[in-house]
Amino acid sequence: DLWVFNEETTARAIYNSAIPVISAIGHETDFTIADFTADRRASTPSNAAEIVVPVKFELIKQLKTLRGRIEQGVFNIVSAKKGSLSNLIENRERVSPKRLIQDKMLRVYDISDRIRKVVSGRLDLLKVNASHLNKRLSLKNPSAVFNESRVYVTGLSERLKNAAGVTILNCKNRLQTESKALNYLSPYNVLRRGYGIVFTDKNEIVSSVLNVEDNENIKIALSDGSLNATVNGKEFNKK
Repeated sequence: DLWVFNEETTARAIYNSAIPVISAIGHETDFTIADFTADRRASTPSNAAEIVVPVKFELIKQLKTLRGRIEQGVFNIVSAKKGSLSNLIENRERVSPKRLIQDKMLRVYDISDRIRKVVSGRLDLLKVNASHLNKRLSLKNPSAVFNESRVYVTGLSERLKNAAGVTILNCKNRLQTESKALNYLSPYNVLRRGYGIVFTDKNEIVSSVLNVEDNENIKIALSDGSLNATVNGKEFNKK
């Protein structure tokens, strides 16, 4: 009953097949001519399935690795920008309030743009790798396994896109919240309530009447500009 696999017609058809062929006649100890013209010989049909199926698990492993790289890349960018934001908050009193707010908004837009580019690049790479793996599956796997793998890849790709979108949205919300907090603490808002900041002619902040001398030139920063003035005298608060 195995003689058909020894016929020249069968052997040549297997040898000339454009699709890789695994010979798995089902008799572990028997060899036929078809076994030598096939791309791979398996002792049994079950063994043939074991040879083919690992390609699916290889695809799943690579997709999980790419997802981890995307998440790590987004995390690294957010962590780095969070550190920069902390430095801006610490140095807010040394920088012009209006300029500080403008720089902060520019950084928010820059971070959002860079996150989008990173995620887009990772997703493009994922699509390319998935396409290559799908081609390999189409050549090596039975049609049922291939269809199952294609559905899995499509679903995983959609989940990765959704996860990346949520991550970007969360990062933008956090940056906007921190920006509002920085804006609330900014000396610029204090100036808008009628207060002023006094500087010496060396651009040092005056916090006491002892910091200046009579007839010394000073500069008073207000919310919409500054005033140049001269110290005509000093008055100390009564204790």
